[in-house]
Amino acid sequence: MINTQVLLFDYDNPGSSDLLDSTFTDQNGSYTISGSEREFGGIEAFMCIKHNCLVWRPGQIECWRFEKKDLDKVIKLNEDLGKGKKIKTYYAEFAEIARPYFK
Repeated sequence: MINTQVLLFDYDNPGSSDLLDSTFTDQNGSYTISGSEREFGGIEAFMCIKHNCLVWRPGQIECWRFEKKDLDKVIKLNEDLGKGKKIKTYYAEFAEIARPYFK
């Protein structure tokens, strides 16, 4: 178990994010995060800041380990979304950042 900070994204409220301390568990290359339903209800993705990871839909336990420069781009995208960036544009730009990680 790793105690770390994670950045939570709530896509019911685009552009919002919360940085909080949590427990991050590595299980054979898959990642889970511990927390109450209250903390994580409606949260579709979180970033493990310390380990440069984005975990998409924690219930499905999918993990993409981003390089720091790409993680910074995703964080900026989320901030832009909060400033009015269109959601379709957001997903298109996110796909461009994430595409190399699917090879």
